Amino acid sequence: MQVAITSNAHEGSESIILSSIKVHLEGNLRQLELRHQTDNPPSDSDSKSQIVSLTVREASIGSLSGTADLTLYPGQTKVYSFPVIFREAGPVNVFNIDLSIDTNTFELQYNTSGNTDVTSVWWLELRDGLRKKRLTREDEVTLNVLPKPPKMEIRLPNLQEQYYVDERITLDVELSNMEDEDTEITLEARFKTRSRHAPQIDWGSETLPPRPATLTLAPEIEASPVRSPRHDVGKIEKGASTHVPMTFQGTWEASSHILEIKVLYHTVTDPETPISKTFSTPFTFDTPFEADYSFLPRIHPAPWPSFFSADNIDQPVDHDEQIELVEKEAKGLTHRWHLGTEIKSVADEDLIIHGVEVEQHTVTGGLICSQVERLRSEEETTIGPRSSHTRGFLLDLQKHDLDDRRSATLDLNLVLQWRRRTGTDPENTSHTTTTLSIPRLMVPNLEPRVLCSASKPSPPDSAPPRLITLVYTFENPSQHFLTFELTMDTSEDFAFSGPKTRSLNVLPVSRREVKFVVLPMGEAEELRPQLRVVDRYFNKVLKVLGGEGCRVEKGGSWCVSIDKVGIDDADK
Repeated sequence: MQVAITSNAHEGSESIILSSIKVHLEGNLRQLELRHQTDNPPSDSDSKSQIVSLTVREASIGSLSGTADLTLYPGQTKVYSFPVIFREAGPVNVFNIDLSIDTNTFELQYNTSGNTDVTSVWWLELRDGLRKKRLTREDEVTLNVLPKPPKMEIRLPNLQEQYYVDERITLDVELSNMEDEDTEITLEARFKTRSRHAPQIDWGSETLPPRPATLTLAPEIEASPVRSPRHDVGKIEKGASTHVPMTFQGTWEASSHILEIKVLYHTVTDPETPISKTFSTPFTFDTPFEADYSFLPRIHPAPWPSFFSADNIDQPVDHDEQIELVEKEAKGLTHRWHLGTEIKSVADEDLIIHGVEVEQHTVTGGLICSQVERLRSEEETTIGPRSSHTRGFLLDLQKHDLDDRRSATLDLNLVLQWRRRTGTDPENTSHTTTTLSIPRLMVPNLEPRVLCSASKPSPPDSAPPRLITLVYTFENPSQHFLTFELTMDTSEDFAFSGPKTRSLNVLPVSRREVKFVVLPMGEAEELRPQLRVVDRYFNKVLKVLGGEGCRVEKGGSWCVSIDKVGIDDADK
């Protein structure tokens, strides 16, 4: 910065000794003051114009001060040149300059505005004297201080192309100090998002806080950045690099965010000048899996209670004992259902599934889900991109009361334990738990039904290789005596052994079986047997349902795959 003062006094006049020069500024630096001080008595030899180089020091916050010889001789121009370090970025404007003269006989203060019509110049000291260089700017008394350009490099060397919900993620933040000296660094990170629950960032490998119970999206609110606590990295030497682990838990619903990492630092020799650099990258959490479900009836192996057995007759008990019995034991019939799941990977890489479980969420209609059994218990399964994997579960459902014929519902969740083949954590040991909500399952009310099961004859060595046994199970959960008229339609695809037409009586709350032995004809790969069942009492045609060993298609129709008898779709 330069302050130039020219004396217009006539030659031979006395010199002028200024007591002080005050430069008033608008901006982060408010005042600059130069006070008169000299160790040499004034002489005529000092009348030559000159540039005086001096240093200033901080007098208070936003104020600088220094000392110099403020003696001006007639016709002399003195240029006071000194360095000024602006600590903050922004405009700095010279709006006033005060010149003070303090003698034994009088005091004089001269005030001049910085916005004068005099052209601003920059003074240069050459061999033949001072020379002026004009400053060609629109606003000659205003300086726009730009932030110090940061020389800190920020990288995420282990950033993956795709991230998934519920995944625990560790990012390695690499900082490279390209400044000319050592620096002190502080890190700050945040997710800019429209979600009310953004990922919470931890610096290091500390245990993450539990995630919220629900994730509520709010598209109507403005983007709300969620900041993490600042992390003091410490000192980084010139030209050195350091790595800082940053850990967070992915959201549990698919969402998009902006990850912003900000580095705040200063050089060791100039701690008053803050420098910052910001690194941003889009961050999206995708759902790694999708699933399709099937809910099919099965035959429970346990026998039904006999409606005519004396053991099942309720004995008279008092009211308190009856309440206790109802709370302890369910008396309804137990039905078995098959929950088939086809898990589809929507990831772009191989994922390893460690386990699949079904958990209960809500059960309505007086129903008890008394057992959940996995049909397969593989420890690890690798599922490739855009491929699928099937798992099956057996659910035993029972009503509290035998007379309760209401329809019921099941709200279940499919819980998957999985990890990447190439993990996001250095040791590649973290497992991720992803929960998929299964659409509500409707359990129909208790009505008579017919289920068909297909199996191979036993022992198979004594039978033709393609021989199939069809077992039709008739269930009568009502308290009515039912009679069914059965008619097996003939087909060119198979021959069967068993009654073509017959009547079947089924007692209340009981089951009966009708067996057919089927021999496929020709090269048919699938059989579609048609057994017509008519309830004589209600004059109602019952639809035959596909059970074990049958392949159920969309729409409820079913068939028997000859070469895959006994294998459910969910267990292939």
